[in-house]
Amino acid sequence: MNDALFGALVGGGATCLAAWITIREQGRHVTEELTQGRFTDAYVTLQIYVSSWADHATWNLNLVRLLGETEPVLPQVSDVQGARVSLFASDEVVVEMGKFAQSVMNYRLAVGHLQEVRRASSMTGPAHPDLKEALDQLYSSARELVANAGRFHQLLRNDLRGARCRSAIARWRPGRFHPNPQ
Repeated sequence: MNDALFGALVGGGATCLAAWITIREQGRHVTEELTQGRFTDAYVTLQIYVSSWADHATWNLNLVRLLGETEPVLPQVSDVQGARVSLFASDEVVVEMGKFAQSVMNYRLAVGHLQEVRRASSMTGPAHPDLKEALDQLYSSARELVANAGRFHQLLRNDLRGARCRSAIARWRPGRFHPNPQ
């Protein structure tokens, strides 16, 4: 075999190998972008939901309101958005969402309790005996909800940036950490 033919074969093989590596890498990038896009849609839905509840709780914490300031609209999540979140959210986000849902429930119960106390009290008579307790419960649950919303927001940001994944990989040492222990 002459040197020219050998050179052409080696050059052609190297070109094919380079093209295969490039195509494979581009495929990985497309898959990663698709997955990240799904995470982003799900997490934007969660962020809107969480921040809307935090806005409502903050509105209730404000003792002074501007003239014409209206109560924020409570968030609604469609079935499709809820399904997207449940499919693409990480396990940590799902656990935190359960905790946040408990904060929302406590807050809603406090708001409802305060409304009942206000309905039961007369405008001309003495204050209802449960009014202070209902207000304290509302303020406490609203502060808890706002704090949980802040922590949840940071968790979503870290999850989207992959901070936990990178830190787990950085901690990995052969024989010390295995992502799927048997």
